[in-house]
Amino acid sequence: MAYVVQAAGVVDGKVVPLTEEQAAARISEPRETIWVHATVAPNADAPAWLKASLGQCPLTLHDWAYQHTRAGVEQRNGTLAFLCVIPRPAEEVEYLHIGVFVAPNRIITVTRYDCRSIEELFHAWQEDQEDMGTEVAGVLHGILDGVVDEYFPVLDALHARAEVLEDRVYEMGRHDPIAPLALKREFLTVRKQISPLRDTLNGLIRFGAPLIPPTRLPEFNDVLNHALRISENADLGRDIVSSIMDAQLGVVSARLNEVMRTLTVLSTLLMVCSLIAGIYGMNFKHMPELEWLYGYPFAIMLMLVACGIVVYLFKRRRWL
Repeated sequence: MAYVVQAAGVVDGKVVPLTEEQAAARISEPRETIWVHATVAPNADAPAWLKASLGQCPLTLHDWAYQHTRAGVEQRNGTLAFLCVIPRPAEEVEYLHIGVFVAPNRIITVTRYDCRSIEELFHAWQEDQEDMGTEVAGVLHGILDGVVDEYFPVLDALHARAEVLEDRVYEMGRHDPIAPLALKREFLTVRKQISPLRDTLNGLIRFGAPLIPPTRLPEFNDVLNHALRISENADLGRDIVSSIMDAQLGVVSARLNEVMRTLTVLSTLLMVCSLIAGIYGMNFKHMPELEWLYGYPFAIMLMLVACGIVVYLFKRRRWL
């Protein structure tokens, strides 16, 4: 289908599901709170009755349609709208854009793809409205709190991978230079996605009245604190990965020095042996050792003694 619309509204103090026809009839001038969640497929349009309500904030609608990430809140004629990005855990984390359009007694959320977290919140509101309440501000707080909380498992998984990389730094064997760079890029992506949401929360706290009453501001401040914590945690993760990369370079450099030291010692020993062999390989007529019965064992012994002296000198100078 091109789109899927789910709706629920408050009727006599209770949240009940609404059909698409009922939602279309109530959405223009709702007397009690109504929440419409729509999943509109890419390259498809929302139904006309829903698009008319979304069109009250055209800038946000345009950014959502083209999947742009924009910070801030759009306010027009007593309504407000904004975009937020929620992570969807998978083998590779995906980030989904959610458009949130708020008006008196009305809240609309739209996504391009199925969003499990928002749908769970939607059904939870129908089952138990005491948590989010029956006011628009409470529902909006629940949505934003759910979006921000989805970042914590993502960060926990990234930090777990960073710990694995840190444990492998001092292990023998070759290191994958791509893994730290990929992990650092993922931390940067989290930071990039949470920053606009942080600014949006700040804008809602400052300019959200009258849709957000003063009594609800502490709850939105709590969500903002969570977003700030995620941003700082992502920065901390990037610093940790940078330290891991520096440690990897240090370990590689130390191992290279050990290899060069070993090769230097071997080269020196071979040079001494080559010197002795070269001397006795010269074609002079008067070389008594050439006719000596023990000349060959003497040359071998001389090489061994010379190598032993070189090794002793190296160890005395702590080069070995």
